[in-house]
Amino acid sequence: MEISSNMGRGDKLDDVTFISNNQSVIAEIIPKEAINLIGTLEYNGLLNAKSFIYSEEELTEGLTQENYLIDRLYAVQSFLSAAWLIVDNSINFELGFVFLKYHRGISVSSNHLAVAHSSCRGEKETIRLNRDEL
Repeated sequence: MEISSNMGRGDKLDDVTFISNNQSVIAEIIPKEAINLIGTLEYNGLLNAKSFIYSEEELTEGLTQENYLIDRLYAVQSFLSAAWLIVDNSINFELGFVFLKYHRGISVSSNHLAVAHSSCRGEKETIRLNRDEL
């Protein structure tokens, strides 16, 4: 999904989740010490993404970072499913990451959902939206 105007920090999808296309935002929220852990190819892919969805919040006590990530991935999937009902599209997402900072360092987890959207014609195409359409 390509968004025509710079979204800055992003538009709010829920209390802690935002959609943006501003690469300085993604560069800021990925801790520098995590770049080697996720790999430079993945990091560069994130920096060059046409749009991205992210959340920032404290991890609830008793919730693992893996379960938190799965919850967030399903929230993204729900947003994309709703978008498909409004605008025929093939918007997809790949890998999600969670970065958990500790006083001694950082922990990184990744996961994905095996879902692939296509347009009603069965095609994969880049959809261009403006901020109002979101």
